[in-house]
Amino acid sequence: MFDLGRLAAACLLLAAVWPSTALADGGQEQVASVRAGEYTLRIFTPPDPITTGTADVSVLVQRAGSSELVSTARVTVTAEPSGHEGETRTFSATHDNATDKRYYAANVRLPSDGDWRLTVRVEGPLGPAETSFQIHVARVGAVTPALLVWAALVLVALALVGQRVRSQRSSTSPTEPRSEPT
Repeated sequence: MFDLGRLAAACLLLAAVWPSTALADGGQEQVASVRAGEYTLRIFTPPDPITTGTADVSVLVQRAGSSELVSTARVTVTAEPSGHEGETRTFSATHDNATDKRYYAANVRLPSDGDWRLTVRVEGPLGPAETSFQIHVARVGAVTPALLVWAALVLVALALVGQRVRSQRSSTSPTEPRSEPT
């Protein structure tokens, strides 16, 4: 027979680390070391699901082919609705907005759910460059597949812990009736 305690612990551990896959710098890496012009860009957003409201988009700008940071560029992030109504807006990404000052960060307003195309533009000492990527934005409070998996893992772990506690109680309960003092 298998150890219910270990299985419950494994489910809880999996539930704890599930949303953090592919995380770095406090977010999910959307663009991993893509070359754009004479730069290498790494772009991070909040972990999935990205929800309506303000999203932090962080950009690491490096000289292509090296790990040298480019700290004097002008970086913008344009959010454009894809397949639905909405306004296209451009946001400045600055070191001041970033928690980690090696990055440029923009507070991008995503007012509605659906698909959005984000375009990062860099104007710096090595010339202009840009790259784009698609994200999906969910309504705040929306139930997503990742949330359902996480909730299921927690429920399974709790059920296994409950079953183990019940089995331990039944194995330690006395089998003989107690005698009353006379």
